[in-house]
Amino acid sequence: MDFQATNSHLESDQQLQAPTVEHVRRVSRRDDDDPHALLPYEIVLSGAPFRLSLIEYRLICFLASRPYYPFTPQQIIAGVNQDDGLITEESLVEHIRSLRDKLGFFHDYVQKVPFIGYRFKP
Repeated sequence: MDFQATNSHLESDQQLQAPTVEHVRRVSRRDDDDPHALLPYEIVLSGAPFRLSLIEYRLICFLASRPYYPFTPQQIIAGVNQDDGLITEESLVEHIRSLRDKLGFFHDYVQKVPFIGYRFKP
């Protein structure tokens, strides 16, 4: 599977083989009138763009930083929160579900690991 990132300052046809945190880039903010203004991040998987919120973007970046490695919920929360406390243990499951819903066909890239937590499996 190809994993691409797009940014208004990057070439949009850049193709990358192994998904890592370097392959996910922030898309420049849209105008306030844009309905996607609340989803300022975009990743591209096999040519299909996916717009993500800040929390979902941080989640996939963190999980993709070590593919196949299972992270505990505490590790994910510590790695994703940046002094703003956006994610708690109670809300983590809902944020993961929302991310998987947005990934559609690629929902299995973010997997639940029984008795441990979650992992990114491209």
